[in-house]
Amino acid sequence: MTLILGLFVAGVILVVFEVFVPGGVLGVLGSLCILAGVVVAYDEYGLMGGATSLGVAAILTVIALYVELKILPKTSLGRRLFLTRAIEGDSQAKKEEGSDSIVGKIAQSVTPLAPTGVVSLDGKKMEASSRSGFVDKNVDVKIVGKETFRIIVSKL
Repeated sequence: MTLILGLFVAGVILVVFEVFVPGGVLGVLGSLCILAGVVVAYDEYGLMGGATSLGVAAILTVIALYVELKILPKTSLGRRLFLTRAIEGDSQAKKEEGSDSIVGKIAQSVTPLAPTGVVSLDGKKMEASSRSGFVDKNVDVKIVGKETFRIIVSKL
């Protein structure tokens, strides 16, 4: 009986620590401890003892989830642990005004392009990829395309 209680207590403690040290490892170990407690209860006390321990584990899990999701966020500790503000914006790159108008213009390589590097267009440095292989430093190149975070250039 002490082994079963020890596994349950260890499992609950590990699951509680999972709230403070996120990553999933402690939560999985805690769940495995609780599951091991249920298995040992089935082994030692048969169907009735195992079913009772399974019911207790299920009730403890529901209570723990309720406390973590409903009560803890309202406490001062919970307000420091959980994010409350939404992140503004989106994950898409912003389209620059007139960004398609740079296609066809002449830029100068700031670094060697082998095949990627930096070019300068109207004093603005941009990451570029060379379609025509290696390009030396300080060479004029033509912008032939644009991707999200870089431009495509070729030798003149």
